[in-house]
This record gives sequence, structure tokens and C-alpha cells, in this order.
Amino acid sequence: MHHRRPLLLLAALGLLTLSPPSRANEIKGPFGAALDRYVRELAGYGYSGSVLVEQHGEVVLDQGYGLADRAHNMPFTADTLFDIASISKPFTAAAVLRLEMRGKLKVEDKLGRFFPDAPPDKAAITLHQLLTHTSGLPESIGQEYDPLARKGFLRRVFATKLLFPPGGRFSYSNVGYSLLAAVVEQVSGKPFGEVESVKAVSDLYAPVGGEVVEINEAVASDVQILAEDPYTRGWLVKVKVTDTAPIAA
Repeated sequence: MHHRRPLLLLAALGLLTLSPPSRANEIKGPFGAALDRYVRELAGYGYSGSVLVEQHGEVVLDQGYGLADRAHNMPFTADTLFDIASISKPFTAAAVLRLEMRGKLKVEDKLGRFFPDAPPDKAAITLHQLLTHTSGLPESIGQEYDPLARKGFLRRVFATKLLFPPGGRFSYSNVGYSLLAAVVEQVSGKPFGEVESVKAVSDLYAPVGGEVVEINEAVASDVQILAEDPYTRGWLVKVKVTDTAPIAA
């Protein structure tokens, strides 16, 4: 199945993002009304979330259902923001590959090239092993939402015992992708969210007519969110794709 139509991609880099002005809830036409009735019925059984449906290039349903925060009786809306969690990993990988395309690094490079203070077992880990979750690093260190500066993070990672020798097997690791973000910062000399990850998104969509049209930073405590940490900073990149080539779906 192929589509040729404009679309708007909202790609969150980091945790949470905001792009004013807010969208109004929308229900259009018989199809939108039928979908709305169906999802409202689901909400009666406990469903909660935001739904966006487009038909023939027109939004027919853009609505929130149920509660986003049951403790505070906060409803879902079309603008409720979500923690995208590991959906950010493809953009981290794209930022690394973008630097490789520019000749700044190779995925075969070892961590010791970027962090001379890394102990021998960590220094031998390659970027490819980090990208493919075969580095031997654990899934996480500490609590997921603990604030941790880069130097402190690196110090903790380098002191962590590997689960197995690098390249030995697959084991999903959030730590590995955080290390990749640190490598991107080290090589580019810029904060991860400010430059390389944003450019990576732009490069990904350029072949189909994509253009980064808006970049915003926001303090998440200013908006309605779902998050453990109410003061997380995040980035929103809007990519508008027009006159696209056929996209398989």
C-alpha cells in the first residue's frame, strides 16, 4: 500500500516536549464521530490515551480520553505529552551514523578513543556494540529518573562490572545508548539535543522532502504531562513532509 500526502511528524528527542499553540480537540464527519463513540465506549472500560486519526489528508479525530493522572483527576487531551522512552534510541543511532557519514567517527571505533580515562574493559567496547546492545553493559544504573550529570554518569558506568565480554551476546542496555549520546556530544562539541540529534532527524526525512520547520525547548512543569520527573527538559522537532515519495505501509 502506498501513500502520497503531506504529514507532520512530531519527534521528541529526550523525554518530554511542548510546541505552542495547543491543538483543539477535533471530531469531524461521520467517520470521526463513529470512531469517537467507539473510543468513548472503550474509555468506559478503563481505556485512557490520546487518539489522532487522519483520512484523505484531513484530521477526523484528535481527542483525549480518560484520565492522564488519576491521582489528580487530570484528563487526557489532544495535547497531553508522553514520555517517549526508548523511541528516542533510533534518533541517537541516527546521530551517530550522521557523524560517521561526515567522517568524524566510525562505528568500529572503541570507547577509549573518546574517553581516555575509561578502564580497559570499557575502552574496548565499540560503538557498533553499543548500537546493537552487545556491549556487555547492564540495562540501567540507578533509578531511571535520577538526575545525573554526564561526568557522574560516565564515572558510574566505568565502575560498573560488565555482564559479559563485549560482543559476547545480546542484552538490552539503556546505558549503552546514553553512552552513545555522550560520544555524540564529545565529537560534536555540542549538547546532544541542540545539534546532532536535531540534524539527524532532518537528514532522515530530507530524501522524502522533509524539512525541520520548528525546534522548541520547554520546561515540562509548564504543561500537562505524564512523567515521574515534573522538571524534565525536552525538545520537540517538527518535521513537515510534503510532496512525499511513495511510502510503503
